[in-house]
Amino acid sequence: PIPYMRKSAFQGGLYLARVPSVPKLDIRIEGGSTSPVNYCAVCFYSNAQYLSGYNNDGRLIGTWIGRASQGELIRTNYWLRPRQKIGLELRHRKIDRQYLPQGGTQNDVAVNADIFAGPGFRFSGNLQYERWQIPLLAANRQSNVAASLEFSFWPAVHKH
Repeated sequence: PIPYMRKSAFQGGLYLARVPSVPKLDIRIEGGSTSPVNYCAVCFYSNAQYLSGYNNDGRLIGTWIGRASQGELIRTNYWLRPRQKIGLELRHRKIDRQYLPQGGTQNDVAVNADIFAGPGFRFSGNLQYERWQIPLLAANRQSNVAASLEFSFWPAVHKH
């Protein structure tokens, strides 16, 4: 709310369904902050009625930015065909030092593909590299790689 901007979370972005001069490319840019200017530990993601806060089975509900953080995200897809795309995602997140001692940063990049290969067949894959430094969790900078591959098949219904 406008009267409480110094205690408000914000998130905004821009989505272009077609990038000028590259009609098969879309792009989404977003960013925001859940770190209030006047710091208070329970401004966001808290709930006096439900002591577990704003979560589902211990998992935080809401924005990818998370508690007391600011972040930016760029996601783009190149559409080979209407049901075939290759994507790239870049993300940065910085955790407020007033929320976690010494704060923290998280950066990741991911490449993905989603390909429908004929009637009833779909292939999806994702490869992500992440680098993070959160002194409360680990003394040194950490990194990891995650990969996934999915194959889906929907049999056609034959009418007799």
